[in-house]
Amino acid sequence: MLPFGHLAASYLISQIPGKNKQILNPKEIFVVLLAGIMFDFDFLLPNLFGYPGGTHHFFATHTPMAGIIYWLIMWIILRKLIRPRVFFLIALALLSHLVLDDLSYWLGLIGWESRSWPQIFWGYPFDSRREYWINYFFDHYQQHPYTNQDVWDSYFFRLPKLYYLEILLVIWAIFVFKVRKRCHLHKK
Repeated sequence: MLPFGHLAASYLISQIPGKNKQILNPKEIFVVLLAGIMFDFDFLLPNLFGYPGGTHHFFATHTPMAGIIYWLIMWIILRKLIRPRVFFLIALALLSHLVLDDLSYWLGLIGWESRSWPQIFWGYPFDSRREYWINYFFDHYQQHPYTNQDVWDSYFFRLPKLYYLEILLVIWAIFVFKVRKRCHLHKK
């Protein structure tokens, strides 16, 4: 999924009301949004080695273990600045990123989408599938190199259901944002 979908999902997570229908302040919303796209900060790294950006899912930085580390770093830095409840939403945003990234693989397994390799290796560093798929990718890539444009084309045309979900998430997030804004204006 592209950052737009991850931001939309994270925004929707940030809008989950707490006790007494309490919502997050803008600073807390920003932190949840940051958590939701944090995994994609490694997107440009493969380009440094001559590989398309989509291969960043093979990195250790795109695993649940990395998510735990990201969460701990955010907790250490922000624990005195934001409410404890926000850290639960940060964890949900981090988890949603991984789930949404791996969704195309799961949809392929049940026949609802074209098959693709796993996007997330949930048991890293103990997930034996990771080594197999990295070797598969590099063997395949050596024989049939492709570009970032090919990755985009695959996302939009070969695996379109995830793209459609992303569009729905963005529309839903915009709708929730407008409703919250309207409610906030009526309270004043």
